[in-house]
Amino acid sequence: MEVLCAQAFLAAGWTARLGSHFTSDPFDTIRELDVLAEKEERLPALGDLTFRLRVLVSCRGFPTERAPLMYSVSTSCVPSFSPRLLSSHRARQSNTGVPHYGTLPSLEEASAKRLLSATSLAAARPVVAFDMLERNVSIRRGANKVATASYKRCGDGDRQLYSASIAQ
Repeated sequence: MEVLCAQAFLAAGWTARLGSHFTSDPFDTIRELDVLAEKEERLPALGDLTFRLRVLVSCRGFPTERAPLMYSVSTSCVPSFSPRLLSSHRARQSNTGVPHYGTLPSLEEASAKRLLSATSLAAARPVVAFDMLERNVSIRRGANKVATASYKRCGDGDRQLYSASIAQ
């Protein structure tokens, strides 16, 4: 699954690497990142600024009886925040009192708008939560075997989505 994901990024003009590692907690536990994808582009409209987007990808497999679920809401029923991409910058020390490092809020919003537009997601409803569902199939015995499926929220909630290791 990791190779297929990396190949999809490569086919779309990104760089993609397998086998990157990162630390995830105060104890410096080293974990493997499935795919690190990057794309760099110059933005002439913003003074020829270089824009680099990094995507940290974790490929997950789930047992057939479990599936991830996403919740979204209509933008007209619940106010939402303006989409932003996280940013940071470093520049030469200036004497103008402007910090030489930090976030770039106007670039964060403009970048998010451009990404959403380029991916045809500008009108999509925002994702507000993730969860896991579990499917239970019961078969009624007798002359006519009837299979009935029921669904419920997994007892461990969304923990399987965020844990670094999964028993498969």
